[in-house]
Amino acid sequence: MTVPGYQLFIPGGANNKLPVGYATSKRGSNDFIFVGARRGYIRRAAGLGKHRPSRVEQPILAAYAVLSQHGRRYVCLMESNGSGSAAFVRSAYVGRIPSSQGAKLKLYYKVADVKPSPAESIGNMGK
Repeated sequence: MTVPGYQLFIPGGANNKLPVGYATSKRGSNDFIFVGARRGYIRRAAGLGKHRPSRVEQPILAAYAVLSQHGRRYVCLMESNGSGSAAFVRSAYVGRIPSSQGAKLKLYYKVADVKPSPAESIGNMGK
C-alpha cells in the first residue's frame, strides 16, 4: 500500500483483517489515520479539552486498535507524550468507522494525565 506524498506506518500483526495505520505527510501537516480506504485527518479532529490535535511524532511507538461495540466499529490510536514527570501524559485519537464506503472518518482527540493520585498510589501498595 502506498500513498504519494506520505510515509505510511502500518503496525504488524497476524490478525489485521482491516489495515490500520498512520500516514505522515512529507510536505506540510496533513497527516491522517487510516482504516482500510477511510482516512481521518489529524488537523480536522475535534479536540476534547484544552489541547489542540497535533501530529503523532513517532507513529511506530503508538498503540493502534480497532474495537467493536453494539455493532459499531471504532479506531483508536494512543501515544505516550513524555518521559520523567511527563511520562503519564497520554493522547488518543478515536473515531467511529463509518459503515458506508463514501463516509468520512471523524476523529476526536483527547490528552490526559493518567498518573495515579497519591491516595490511589497508597491504596494500591498492599496489592
